[in-house]
Amino acid sequence: VTATFVSGPTIKVAPAQKNYRKVKLTKTKTITFTIKNRISKGKKDLLVGTVTSDSAAFVIVDDFCSNTSVSPKGSCKLKIQFVPLLGLQTATLAIPSNDPDAANTEIPLTGEGVP
Repeated sequence: VTATFVSGPTIKVAPAQKNYRKVKLTKTKTITFTIKNRISKGKKDLLVGTVTSDSAAFVIVDDFCSNTSVSPKGSCKLKIQFVPLLGLQTATLAIPSNDPDAANTEIPLTGEGVP
C-alpha cells in the first residue's frame, strides 16, 4: 500500500502588515501587495475570493488577485492606496481563499494623515 499526501494551497501575503506612516492630507501613498501560493506538495491552485478593505482611507486601486486562481508557486499583485484623513487611520485588508489553514487572511493597515 502506498500513501500519497497532497497538501492544500498555502497563502502567503507580503507584506503581512503595513504602516504607511505619515502622509500629507494633499497626497496619497500606494503600496503593492503580493499574494503567493506556497504549496509544497501537490498541484492545488489557490482560489482567492474578493479582497476587501474595511476603511475608505485604504482603497484597492489595482487588483489582479480578487476572484482568481493562483497556480502552485505562482503569485498575483494588488495595490492599496492610502488616502489620508487627519489623524491615525487603521484598516483590515481581508483576503478570502481556499487555504485550509487560513480561509480568511487579514492584513492590518495603518497610516497617519498630517497637515
